[in-house]
Amino acid sequence: MTSFVERCDACEFQDEILSLFNRNGQPLPRQHFDWYYGHNGNATDLSWVLRGAADRPIVGLCSVVPRTFRFGDRLVRAGVVGNLMVDKDSRGIGGVALLRCVQSLVSNKHFDILLGIPTLGPPMRLILRMGFRTIARWRTYVQIFRSRASLYARYATAGAALSPLVDLVAALRRRFSSFREGSTANFMLEELTRDQVTRLPVASWPPLDGCFLADFSTGLLESRFFQEPLEDYRFIGIVHRQDDSVRGYLVVDCRRGRVIVCHCRTDLQILSEADAILSLCRDGKEYGETFGVITLRGSSLSKVLERSGFIRLPPKFGGNEHSLVGFWRPDQPLAQDFALPSRWNVFPGFNDV
Repeated sequence: MTSFVERCDACEFQDEILSLFNRNGQPLPRQHFDWYYGHNGNATDLSWVLRGAADRPIVGLCSVVPRTFRFGDRLVRAGVVGNLMVDKDSRGIGGVALLRCVQSLVSNKHFDILLGIPTLGPPMRLILRMGFRTIARWRTYVQIFRSRASLYARYATAGAALSPLVDLVAALRRRFSSFREGSTANFMLEELTRDQVTRLPVASWPPLDGCFLADFSTGLLESRFFQEPLEDYRFIGIVHRQDDSVRGYLVVDCRRGRVIVCHCRTDLQILSEADAILSLCRDGKEYGETFGVITLRGSSLSKVLERSGFIRLPPKFGGNEHSLVGFWRPDQPLAQDFALPSRWNVFPGFNDV
């Protein structure tokens, strides 16, 4: 079998690409397609399509969205790989051909690193064979106050019946942890409007020494979280009581009584991201009764959450089951840092897929 890979503007082949996803059992809503390939805070996505021959229909797609990370004072050019989809009959050769095109962005030093969160199964095996490395598995941590709504939504009546026991175990874990240690009494929670988000002073907030931190401008925050058509994210500000200044924010997804933190950033001279998350759990009962945080295994945040009484949620009970993978040149000056989970201060919200 031969294959033909073509660099393209994905918007010109929208119907063919939507058909590709539909026939592979993973429908891609048209409004999500329009957002993914048309927003990105003025960053231009890079896409390749796969055909059996130059004049044949599309049988594969892979895209990369540019992102910037900070590592101390250094800017890191990252490409976030997404929408890798190949027809079953073309995956052996076609998947390799698409990934080679994507990897050329690093080989040619267009990007410092490629990042992705692939699903488990054949795509993951192919990605690892092509030289991508698993940086770390994601872990889901939860702080539970009342679990009835969440358990009923997932397990119906049986889940609701177990909720009193789950709530008791969670309360005991909190009681014998550092959950109440540290004071954020000088701060309050305030939901931020779109206009307030565009005026956040994130550019003046210092980076976290020794960690890769997603560099979200206010414009990118708006396009990533306010314009996404299939989600309803909320911005919760951490506001100083004395001068009403916003010293941090959390982007959360609130559904069925549970809150998931999708992204977080703080003025690290004043408070940490862990402080912001704990403040939300202590004072944000109006947003939900169960709070979830997804972070990398081995990250500094995961250690704080474990000390603070959060419960690690296994995949079989709804926890995240994916990994963060990366591809970089061996001679890249930051190669050793790229490979360390403790260097990555990221939440899954950096990824648009």
